[in-house]
Amino acid sequence: MDTVKTKMNCDNDKPLKVGDLAKRTGKTVRTIRYYEELGLLESQNRTDGGFRLYSDSDVHRVETISCLSELGFSLEQVRVLVNAWRESQKGVEVSEKIKGALEDGLKEARKKIKLLQDLERQIVTSLTFLKECGVCDDKPARHTCQCCTKGEHKAELPSLVDALVLK
Repeated sequence: MDTVKTKMNCDNDKPLKVGDLAKRTGKTVRTIRYYEELGLLESQNRTDGGFRLYSDSDVHRVETISCLSELGFSLEQVRVLVNAWRESQKGVEVSEKIKGALEDGLKEARKKIKLLQDLERQIVTSLTFLKECGVCDDKPARHTCQCCTKGEHKAELPSLVDALVLK
């Protein structure tokens, strides 16, 4: 069995090979290697057999890359953030370089949260409306559903349902 050539920095957990890192993060081995090619991730150690080894901090980094990507950051933007941290000589430098990007990310996150909250309201309204459709024997169509008086429909067709109803 391969042994670790050097100790993992600050981690007490067992080092992870690339496949283990991929499993823990839900990424493919190819994605992990691609992150390395872009400079987003680097293994600090290797086994005697030459296998790359990763730590829990690498798991956290891959998860953070995923979160930033879901927020809309490109991998190039993430690379710029990572490099800003590496290349800065002082805290004030890194702060200035990263602050703007994170503020933009926060704005995007808030926009997405609002969109998701709006979608949640539409879904809840639609589900409430659709509960009443269980007593209907009519063929679903815009002209019959918009004017439905069966059950306890008191509201107009919810916009989500309206978009799905055939003419």
